[in-house]
Amino acid sequence: MRLPVSRILLLVCALLAVVPATAGAATAPKVTSVAPLKLKIGERLTIRGRGFLPGKNRNTVVFKATGAPAVFAKAQSGTATKLVVTVPAKMLSFLKVKSGQSVATRFQVRVLARRLSKAYTPVSGSPVIAPAVTPAAVIGGAKAPASAPAAATSATPAAAPAAPPSDCDADGQPDSVDADDDNDLLPDTLERQIGTDTCLADTDGDRMEDGWEYKSALDLEQRSCPNLGDYPVPCAAAKPYPGTRPYPNPRDSSDGNTDYDGDGLPAGLEYEAWKLKATKAPAWHTLTNLWYSDGLQASQDTSLASGCRGMAVPKPFDGNAVRAEFARPTSPVTYPDLDDTEYAVYTLDRVGRHAGDGCLDDAERDEDGDFLTNWDETVGAFSPGTLGRAWWQGVYGEPDFKTQFFGTDWLDPDVDGNTVVDGLDDQDHDDFLNVEEIDRGARSRTSDDKDTGRRDGLWVDPYNPCLPSPNSRTCPPSLLIGQAAWMPFKKAGDPDPKPRWPLYGVIDGTLTADDISDVVYDPHDVDPAVLAAAQQSDPNVDPNTLPDITPPEVWAPPVAYSQTLPALHPLPR
Repeated sequence: MRLPVSRILLLVCALLAVVPATAGAATAPKVTSVAPLKLKIGERLTIRGRGFLPGKNRNTVVFKATGAPAVFAKAQSGTATKLVVTVPAKMLSFLKVKSGQSVATRFQVRVLARRLSKAYTPVSGSPVIAPAVTPAAVIGGAKAPASAPAAATSATPAAAPAAPPSDCDADGQPDSVDADDDNDLLPDTLERQIGTDTCLADTDGDRMEDGWEYKSALDLEQRSCPNLGDYPVPCAAAKPYPGTRPYPNPRDSSDGNTDYDGDGLPAGLEYEAWKLKATKAPAWHTLTNLWYSDGLQASQDTSLASGCRGMAVPKPFDGNAVRAEFARPTSPVTYPDLDDTEYAVYTLDRVGRHAGDGCLDDAERDEDGDFLTNWDETVGAFSPGTLGRAWWQGVYGEPDFKTQFFGTDWLDPDVDGNTVVDGLDDQDHDDFLNVEEIDRGARSRTSDDKDTGRRDGLWVDPYNPCLPSPNSRTCPPSLLIGQAAWMPFKKAGDPDPKPRWPLYGVIDGTLTADDISDVVYDPHDVDPAVLAAAQQSDPNVDPNTLPDITPPEVWAPPVAYSQTLPALHPLPR
């Protein structure tokens, strides 16, 4: 995948016919109450309101604690006025921490149905969520009894019971003999040296454990040794922990949004992925080798390719072509060979300067296994919520379509719960898979309205069903004049001198009122020599009466695509 090009401004275009501005608009859901207001992770929360989508896994509940990222969870059941959602285990990473323990935290709530509710629930009406198990007082490693029998009557008063020994992480081992009081993977002796709290796993309260930030800082500090062969290779000699320069710092609460290693993923996201992996696979709850580090662009190096560092590159779609999306309509049904060269475009090894180098850096990895890279789902085309649409606006100047579609979640392979992984799903329901609507490629016209001769840079947009095909099943046949969201359409005679890309499935560019496939960009270009000769005979000659030398701006598949393409699908079958 190419890195985003410089900002491209596209023209506001007109449409075929006028329809009311409110036609087809979805109403944003509204939350009126949640219950109970106190619950634990793993328990069910009932949300009442209106505008929800009836059915299982059709609504997404957004939990947001002050100063923390939003957490998304699907509602297991729903009606138009009531949702039931189980508070997911991943919420544990977003609870506040006191004295080394996760504590009950208030989360405000929104709901994403067809649209996102306009505001979070008020603080007073928002649930307080606690860990699934509240640590009990322990004595000698066993839970203290709920109550003790009354002491026998004695002539002398009983001595006051001794206070239990301090145990910051409630592991049953008193701090006096516990080498790591707060269980942040840093020995207490080291924490005293670097100035972190031995009784708090997260000294600065930024939701990243001290141990992970400490190890990320050491990873960032390692210098590369180009004389050791495959550059960059970290030098064997460890560098000391940094003290004053910018680094992932367990004493700085403002560094969660900083991307120290430059891989496109800020520290807070890399920590979230490390913590989730460490929870699922305890063997990765270690500082020896971080699953994700904000000190290394490639936290894991398992590729055997020379000249690069990172994880091995899997075949496109993990080499598994036996999927409904790839089935060829033969009898019996057959599936393609994903080793064919035309499928190489769908590799994960496609982000930035490291694209095609044979290794996956942290941005190119696919943590949730949905065939979209981490970069796509965190800061790129499929950023969560409305951020993905903002990315298309910022990079391409692409306006919002009238129906709002939303991005995905890099740690959830199926955000809408329809059992189809997000890469093979279709955010705008136009029959183009999400993996097909990531890269636009080469333009067909330049900013000064000159033909580039290229017809292979398809005009995709995963949040607009009229792109790349104005003939898609969800592109409205009647569109609002003057709305910038209708860029495939234009008025007759509109010059539109902006850079653009070819469309898909359009037959020709003749502007007729009764054929939607004709209402597309197709400038009338004239051979300069022919125009000059005509002007010698008639200085007022109309160029539009002379032969058009420009073919329609219709996408042409690469030569390698040997299979017949389906009506609305560029993916080779």
